[in-house]
Amino acid sequence: MYQVAVFFRIIQYIIFYINCNIDKIIILRTERFMYCIFSFKSRQEAMRLYDSAKRSGVLVSIISTPKFVYSGCGLSVKTDIEGYQSLYNVFVSMRFSSFLGAFKVRNDRSGLHSERIL
Repeated sequence: MYQVAVFFRIIQYIIFYINCNIDKIIILRTERFMYCIFSFKSRQEAMRLYDSAKRSGVLVSIISTPKFVYSGCGLSVKTDIEGYQSLYNVFVSMRFSSFLGAFKVRNDRSGLHSERIL
């Protein structure tokens, strides 16, 4: 009987902890699935922005340009939401002829959703 009472008390503590931290968990999960991409038709220009951003200390990665942006075989430079402004500052200091646009991408249970931001 004592072991059952202890078990239920532990379960109560776990539920209390989850309820207290559920907002933090939801925020972390949301941020993980939101990012920005700068899309290019030219692979060379995407790599130029990527290299410049890396040298400037911006956390970026290279991905294939998603189909909702362009149906070709371009590349995109991806950063998290917090890194958008830093990547934008690097972007405006350079010239690009094959720039397709910058997009905020949200990935949730219903799929990918994009919003053009530049």
